[in-house]
Amino acid sequence: YVPWERQEDDLVELVADSENYQPGDVAKILVKSPYESAKALVTIERESIRESHVLEIQGSSSQVEIPIKSEYIPNIFVSVLLVQGRTSAPQKDEQEDIGKPSFKLGYLNLKVDPSEKRLEIDISSDKNSYKPKETVNIQLKVKNGKKAGAKASIALAVVDVGVLNIIGYQTPNPFDSFYGEKPLSVQTSETRLHVVGQRAYGEKGENVGGGGEAAPAAAVRSLAEVQLRGTFKTTAYWNPSVITDDKGQATVSFALPDNLTTFRIMAVAQTQDSHFGRGETAFKVTKPLMLLPSLPRFSRIGDKFQGGVVVNNYTSQKGSVELSCKAKGIILADKKDIRTFPVGPGEAKEVLFSFEVEKT
Repeated sequence: YVPWERQEDDLVELVADSENYQPGDVAKILVKSPYESAKALVTIERESIRESHVLEIQGSSSQVEIPIKSEYIPNIFVSVLLVQGRTSAPQKDEQEDIGKPSFKLGYLNLKVDPSEKRLEIDISSDKNSYKPKETVNIQLKVKNGKKAGAKASIALAVVDVGVLNIIGYQTPNPFDSFYGEKPLSVQTSETRLHVVGQRAYGEKGENVGGGGEAAPAAAVRSLAEVQLRGTFKTTAYWNPSVITDDKGQATVSFALPDNLTTFRIMAVAQTQDSHFGRGETAFKVTKPLMLLPSLPRFSRIGDKFQGGVVVNNYTSQKGSVELSCKAKGIILADKKDIRTFPVGPGEAKEVLFSFEVEKT
């Protein structure tokens, strides 16, 4: 086995009529042959030689047609090997055997649109906002590339967005891993030159075929590494395999923990015939009325300051709030320890009291 050492003079240019194809299309490839007449070995390659056939090439601008099949997704390589026999007998006074047999080789990478393998996941919850310990009902629907319902297995996770942001976690997308562009793994060799012509054998030349290195797997921290605080849960729900019905539909229900946060619903789906997809959405867990502290970080003896709370109205209606304040170990300088005030729908209002520090 002698690898072919590629030379510029050995190459033939191939020109495709499009940059991207759909399954069912016919790719028309222009072969810019330097020969008036030659035999052509046309092969369809990627991990191996898928198909091959021999045809006659006439003139310098012949056309080869390649029907694009679904199994070519996401890309396929077309090889055209032109072979011309001896055109004239060698002459004794010639320094170079001009009429000896020769060959030309061309490669072309055809991209095939993998959209028909992509799944769409519609995720909806019965509400956009919940209270702690409420039950969440999630509806899932998986559609294939033809927008029809597809039976699939879904890995479903409902996780605190705050934790996901800290570790930079994104919803996995298996579609890109399975249907990203693939390298050529077929190597072409040509021994004819070593038989009919005198050659000097040196180091191994460049290979035509050969695959690219696989991209390193993304380093993703496990949610299990996150330090949990108290009884709060960072993952409200996890199911590695939710099976949809024949219409692509499934329903999931679970009770919420006590977290007051935003949860992201992450769904990754696959089918038995190797279709993949992902989807995500989010919902909030909150209370109708919430108080957030608005205090200085520290104080010293003799300090006078204002502190209190931010009152949040998360309802869609205007309301009246009565807020009372009691102090221990510190002087409440305000004469009124009860405040009554209006708060509009979705409004946040800061309410402050005056304090004095007289002892540690």
